[in-house]
Amino acid sequence: GKCMHLANNLLNQYKEKMTAFIEADGNKAHMRLEALDDEGLEKEGEKPGV
Repeated sequence: GKCMHLANNLLNQYKEKMTAFIEADGNKAHMRLEALDDEGLEKEGEKPGV
């Protein structure tokens, strides 16, 4: 009954936090990749005019 319900609530909260954390981490990795791409283009001298 009650104990199981409490455990499920905690598990759901934990899952939501982990999902948010993974998404945030993924965005950071994506931004890092974009920054590396820009640096690479600048070094090659192939950066297109904006």
